[in-house]
Amino acid sequence: MEKEYNFKTPADKFPKRNYRLQEDTLYERIRYHLLEGRKLSEEETHILHRWETAHSLLVSKNETDANAARILMKMYNISNFTAYKDIRNAKMLFGDVNKASTEGLRYIVSQWCVDMYRMAYIAKNFDAMSNALGKLIKANCLDRQDPNLPDITKIQPPVQVLSLSLDFVNSPYFKMLAPKVQEEVIKLKAKVQTMLDRSPITDVMNMLMIEDTKYEPVNDDTDSESN
Repeated sequence: MEKEYNFKTPADKFPKRNYRLQEDTLYERIRYHLLEGRKLSEEETHILHRWETAHSLLVSKNETDANAARILMKMYNISNFTAYKDIRNAKMLFGDVNKASTEGLRYIVSQWCVDMYRMAYIAKNFDAMSNALGKLIKANCLDRQDPNLPDITKIQPPVQVLSLSLDFVNSPYFKMLAPKVQEEVIKLKAKVQTMLDRSPITDVMNMLMIEDTKYEPVNDDTDSESN
């Protein structure tokens, strides 16, 4: 009796996610195909192959975007704009390999440090063992209490700006200042007042005040009384 084999497609290996098409675009249709097994047209399948090639070039060959674009242009006879568009869509669909997570990079460096320590241990090289341990501690931020906290020494302190008007010396808050601070504020006010008196700003302000007095509003009550 012949055995019956039940072959499953790659889409059948994963449970259905009940993913719904967000919008009827090429990117969403291909994404819907990968998540739910939606059937693609011949043109859409060809474009998916281009995106997979772009992702493979970035991951396996470790190519830059410019080199990957040139290879895609030669392989599929497409324009430079279309090649970069395929690279962008591949990064959106499969992930950007150039933006590896910090945890992933930390794990890789940690494994290198462990291998360095093992080789140093076999060679009985205590300096290399200490160096490997130091790099492992630094890579995992074990020398810091909380690795997620920023370096306080590199944080620029906030700049506090004190804004004072010329009439501040007449306010009750001025008397709350220390005597030496009051003297400095009075000196500063005198300097500013001297600068204003020597500048044309005073003449302009006087002209504006004269113009305002020419057009003073007249109350209706006064007009009625005069009549």
